[in-house]
Amino acid sequence: PLSHMSKQIYTITLEGNGNAPYHNKGLKIKHGCVLRFILPVGSPACIQNPKLYTNFPLSDKPFDRTYFREIQKNEYTGVNDWVQDLEINQAGCYAYYLQTTEQGGKPYKSSTGHFYIDPIISINSVPLPIESITLQTVLPKCLGPFSEWENKLKFSAMSGYNMVHFTPVQELGQSRSSYSIFDQCAVNSQFFPPKTPPVQRRQQLQNLVTTMENKYGVLSMTDLVWNHTADNSAWLSEHPEAGYNLENSPHLKGAFELDDALLQLSKEIEGQVIDNEQDLARVMSRIEHEIYPKLKLWE
Repeated sequence: PLSHMSKQIYTITLEGNGNAPYHNKGLKIKHGCVLRFILPVGSPACIQNPKLYTNFPLSDKPFDRTYFREIQKNEYTGVNDWVQDLEINQAGCYAYYLQTTEQGGKPYKSSTGHFYIDPIISINSVPLPIESITLQTVLPKCLGPFSEWENKLKFSAMSGYNMVHFTPVQELGQSRSSYSIFDQCAVNSQFFPPKTPPVQRRQQLQNLVTTMENKYGVLSMTDLVWNHTADNSAWLSEHPEAGYNLENSPHLKGAFELDDALLQLSKEIEGQVIDNEQDLARVMSRIEHEIYPKLKLWE
């Protein structure tokens, strides 16, 4: 198509049976390009009514990782390669697979391949190539009161950084670990004066992010932590099935019993001073010859 003439074209050449290449490593491509899928002429899959599916959405549709649509089909003539083009107009990580029809009408689904598109990043409307990012990580819990953040973060710009990575800014759990989240939907109240409403906390954080870019030329990013949470978070109490326990993960019984035994040992030796290798060796010997045998972990 004429619309492709001015665009960079990346190609993925499928294997003869339609399986994805690259051994699941995927292909990294640029925003605004054309991704071309090729089945070499003469490949067995070419004459098995090949259909290419992807979860890359149409421009007017939201992304759904589980929804795969068929790419507009170009007929195979048997003279040239089987070719399908996909115009890339948004960033993200996407998947594709080929479906063919074997003898007897049995459908065959190929292995799934992946392609990745970096986002378009800019600072004050000036494009910033991904490889030009110079990033500094900060721990919000160590920045002090929120009113002091701008004065401290401006030194990131003065030092040559163009992006600040904030570890999670949400309410932290009782361990105070930066990645142990108590409330995933609320900005940490300890940054602000008492009784500052959640909406106001979020707005002040948004204002700071805007100021960092407009005034200092520094972008901001943070982590989205989905795979673990604080042990005292309210939603975990309401949904204990979301965490590992001995009911949904019975294979962890041995680890639980060992952890419990070491906890009991810690309580027994609380107050003892361990200041040399001999003291440490006595504790380790007790674990090896007393704790382990009683647990019978080999069972």
